[in-house]
Amino acid sequence: MPQYDKKSLKHLADQFKISSGLDSVQHIELLDQIKQYPQQEAVQIINYFASIETNPDILYYLLKRIEAYKDPSSIDVLSDLLLSKSGNAHIVENMSQYVKIRSLAAKVLSSFKDNKAVLPLLYILNSKEEDYKLRLNCAEALGKLGNNYAVSPLIDIVSDKTEQSIYLKESATKALGMIGDMRAVEPLVAILESNESFISKFSFLKERILETLRKIGSKDDRTFKAIKKSLLDNSPFVRIDAIEALSELDDDRVIPLIEDRLFDEDEEVAKSAVVALYNILGEEYLFEMRRRPDIPLCCIEEAEAILDDNEDEYNED
Repeated sequence: MPQYDKKSLKHLADQFKISSGLDSVQHIELLDQIKQYPQQEAVQIINYFASIETNPDILYYLLKRIEAYKDPSSIDVLSDLLLSKSGNAHIVENMSQYVKIRSLAAKVLSSFKDNKAVLPLLYILNSKEEDYKLRLNCAEALGKLGNNYAVSPLIDIVSDKTEQSIYLKESATKALGMIGDMRAVEPLVAILESNESFISKFSFLKERILETLRKIGSKDDRTFKAIKKSLLDNSPFVRIDAIEALSELDDDRVIPLIEDRLFDEDEEVAKSAVVALYNILGEEYLFEMRRRPDIPLCCIEEAEAILDDNEDEYNED
């Protein structure tokens, strides 16, 4: 395979250059001819184009080709695009498109599963001057990479009381769940314990924290108490997540707590309690529950639906 120097690459790339009469779609159709080259040659050409192109539509195509090839030589190109260190900065004329392209670069970087991507992603994550959408995409990319080096910066984002984007906090929390490092447990539990207005206002952040604690699998007493407290949250979605988190703790204390939720004012919460108790105690519990006169009708119907589904599966087998 020939190794092109920059001059040769420019000459080769000129074969695919846009001419005055072509729109973006026609240009991309020309670029599609790169697929006919041996892969390593095609990657070199695509990398070169991605480093100089300023048309967002064409850049989108190039990044998708880079994602398809997943050649390690593309990591530096993607990092430069994410950090705005290349000639692509002209895209800044359309800020929303610029953010989308850089966000796609972050996503593609995460697909390489290469630790070289961690530092540029962290740089953008920690820059409060960057667009919050780009930062949350970097948080999710770090979660997909799964590198423990990102745990402390992600915890800092979640815990930072001056961080204005609650959506970024949510993405950082989700990323911590994907990485699964126990260091995240204490600060996440502290947020659930907090009575500050911001955590009470944004229930979806509490939902994400409960999901993350469940993924990490923390079973200490402080975590248990924080989840127990969430069973009484104003949001039914938080209560449902708390039920699911408790059901995976393998702790006898969870049974009466979940049973109390059978009488929740929200039917979806009550039905989630039925499912959780079934997962913990099995079919026999549902048979007994159906005979209790105090159980709400929605719970009886949920139990019957589960038993009917199980009977249908048994008959199919």
